[in-house]
Amino acid sequence: MTAPAHGHSPPASYLEALRGIDMARLRQLADEPPGDPTRAVRSMVTASSTVAGFNDLMVWEQSARAQEYYIPPNHSYDVFIRLAAASPVVQWREGCLDIRHDATGQIVVVPPYRAAYFRTFGPGRNIHLSLAPGVLVRAAGQDRPKAGVSLRTCFGETDDVIAALGPALLAYVKAPGGSSRTFMEAASIALAVRLLERFGTDDKLPRRTLSPAQLARIDDYLAAQQDKPPSLQALAQIVDLSPQIFHRAFKAATGQPPLRYCQQWRMRRARDLVEGTATPIGEIAGALGFSDPAHFTNTFRQHWGVAPTRLRRG
Repeated sequence: MTAPAHGHSPPASYLEALRGIDMARLRQLADEPPGDPTRAVRSMVTASSTVAGFNDLMVWEQSARAQEYYIPPNHSYDVFIRLAAASPVVQWREGCLDIRHDATGQIVVVPPYRAAYFRTFGPGRNIHLSLAPGVLVRAAGQDRPKAGVSLRTCFGETDDVIAALGPALLAYVKAPGGSSRTFMEAASIALAVRLLERFGTDDKLPRRTLSPAQLARIDDYLAAQQDKPPSLQALAQIVDLSPQIFHRAFKAATGQPPLRYCQQWRMRRARDLVEGTATPIGEIAGALGFSDPAHFTNTFRQHWGVAPTRLRRG
């Protein structure tokens, strides 16, 4: 996910910086399913907390080169704490371009499920803290609605507490025996509380819609679990929302209640298999979770106005 930087001097203008970014590549990355937050820089990770087996908070150290980084979406909030001396950095996230000198101790916060671009013009060393959104919800407790628990994008600000927590967590990871899950759980809450205090959004209202990335995750889940009609609870968990808020947000995004959408998705899949393959109708029924071929045929006829066998003959 990386490519050598072109030239060693920072751009003289925003237009020059924009011309150096491969927007087609970023759009392609944005369509990737979220994954391991270290995958774009894995070769430069020099220490990591993965041995603790606690994925809600991952801590690692990165020794970066003067290079471009095309960062695919992650499941977590990524918090970068710069340890190296100041150097120019170009950053692009969510339609925002920023050119600055990142100084020692400055912080970058990248929201989950977003592709990002970084270009550095000098060697650097960073601490990365990847925090699952659910930790923020637990840290907020009853003080704020779950839908309002989020962090704003931060290109490079300072906070003495977070700047101290990062090295302390890294020192623990590097220390002999520094792999206690109990320690990491407690540390994740402490970090989340401070992040909410410093970078929490002011949105107190329920989330009104779902992003394209969240809807894509729903579709991926339906494809992977096509033989098991999903529950509202299972769908809500995919995007870390309560079932009630998820129902409203999903309907706002698609115009349909989620379970009706799932039924229509399954029937579109059924028609694709009926028309596009020679698979026996009984096998298609089983693959899509219907109890028997008769139930499948009746449901198919009600949805499409024709029996699957007749559609196939046509």
